[in-house]
Amino acid sequence: MCSSDLASTAAPDYFDPERITIAQLPDHPPVYGDFVDGGVTPFNNPALQALMYATLRGYQVNWPAGEDNILVVSIGTGSTDPAVRRSELAAAHAVRSLLSLMGDVAALQEVVLQWMSSSPTARMIDRELGTLATDFLDGKPLLSYLRYNVDFQPACIRDLLGAKADTIAIENLSAMDAPENMDALHQLGIAAGKRDVQDDHFPQRFNLPGVAVNSARRRYMRRPDRPVAAVRIAVDTEGLSYRKWGGEQRAKPGDWLVDNDGDVYTVDAEVFARTYRKTAAGAYLKVTPVWAQQAQSAGSVKTKEGATHYEAGDYLVSNEKDGSDAYAVSAGKFESLYVPDDNG
Repeated sequence: MCSSDLASTAAPDYFDPERITIAQLPDHPPVYGDFVDGGVTPFNNPALQALMYATLRGYQVNWPAGEDNILVVSIGTGSTDPAVRRSELAAAHAVRSLLSLMGDVAALQEVVLQWMSSSPTARMIDRELGTLATDFLDGKPLLSYLRYNVDFQPACIRDLLGAKADTIAIENLSAMDAPENMDALHQLGIAAGKRDVQDDHFPQRFNLPGVAVNSARRRYMRRPDRPVAAVRIAVDTEGLSYRKWGGEQRAKPGDWLVDNDGDVYTVDAEVFARTYRKTAAGAYLKVTPVWAQQAQSAGSVKTKEGATHYEAGDYLVSNEKDGSDAYAVSAGKFESLYVPDDNG
């Protein structure tokens, strides 16, 4: 383990390569390998490789792509000031050129990931490309992407720390073999985190099941562009039963059969009349608010049709502020259909 750690951090020009014995067989000379930091490869920033591993069929993980399915969070170790050591780079020294290549590769990876993603932290690439906010490789985002990093140029450090920047040897921050920089780098990381990391960068749909989440009930409104298709059960029947949400559900004569973005179920006649308005033939929009909170553990909730079983992280949704007339909706589904309406 020690050798692996040394090899993975052996940045050229800063540390010697780490020699590791690859094979040692009886009556054969040992086979050695000299290993250096993986930053000399195109995967100095491993975010793109991680995305490839999760989604390419050959790796057999088969994670579905899409901005609602994948959130890549990439945290940098600082962007070096191009003005530092420029005279040495211009001296055609091979190792210095390699360090420059590493920076170029890392920058290209950021461009590609922004091109593929929906990203609230997208940086300005240049005045020609902008942030690529309206450019998508496949016409739509393949993932959600967050990138946090600190620019080591003096003006950027001063913007971040203010007067405290005068206490830091900014020109030495890029040195990898200078442990005396640890306190300054820690200050920069804390300041950048407070400035750049926002709660809304992390949609609730990416919360891990079983992890305690914010349980405060909030008010939401249905997105105006997400109507349902619905038809009233106006046939001569005493009602109908069907299995859904982990249990048996029952609809009464006069209730409504609703297709909610492919999720088909029934809605109580009185509730439908009070909460939905017709927008087109067969199309209805929910126009009244709901109150919702995320479940911290699995359970079930009694509904007008029966009961709905839910998992940790699903939303418990109510048509009433007091939590009555409730039902459960998966996190991904709810967040695609509703938006917070705290000022309503």
